[in-house]
Amino acid sequence: MLGVTAERFLKGGALRLAIIGGTGNLSVALILPVMGSWYDSFGAAAAFCYVAILPVVLTVVFGILFFYDKSRGGYQAVKLETAAAAGND
Repeated sequence: MLGVTAERFLKGGALRLAIIGGTGNLSVALILPVMGSWYDSFGAAAAFCYVAILPVVLTVVFGILFFYDKSRGGYQAVKLETAAAAGND
């Protein structure tokens, strides 16, 4: 997610990356107790079946993003101007 954020939202900078990283840490902190209760209630195999859904969903989402970007001409490097360079124009 940090890579996608860095590539798609260039001007977000460190603040946007910190927000995405913090969101990921928060989601892990919230889901781990739930996963532990699944493990305690249903056993390891059933808990794994519940947890295995997330990579499938993320594969679909990132696949859609990949093909969307590819339909627009693929990845193209973008050079951001500094504030000093932008003011000299």
